[in-house]
Amino acid sequence: MKAIQMRLKAAAVLLFLVLTGCVGSPEWHGMKMQFTASEANGNNRKMMALNVGQSKEDVLNKMGMPAKREVYQLQQKVVEVLFYRTRGWSLKEYSDGDGQFTPLVFENNTLMGWGWAQYSKIEVNQSGGGR
Repeated sequence: MKAIQMRLKAAAVLLFLVLTGCVGSPEWHGMKMQFTASEANGNNRKMMALNVGQSKEDVLNKMGMPAKREVYQLQQKVVEVLFYRTRGWSLKEYSDGDGQFTPLVFENNTLMGWGWAQYSKIEVNQSGGGR
């Protein structure tokens, strides 16, 4: 009887440990907040060294791989957008949204600028029949 009770207690403790370490738990959110904040801080520091006119290859060497990528063919140019995390999760914001990333916009492999204002210029061109 005591052996069964000990096994049940051990199983309950094990179940508790497994459940508190799962995605969605406060511990998981805390780790994700730290990771995304660290990634954002690193990317923000790297972006401070970028300059308009740099080659895509040079930017990738400095920034590393982006979180997301979009490519558009607009008339005679190829527009590519690389998105890097520049804001981490918070207590109120614990999923990835567009606002946590900064777009870097390239035309024909040359950095034209970054930020949502630069990105919106692409959308204006698309709606104007540039695609």
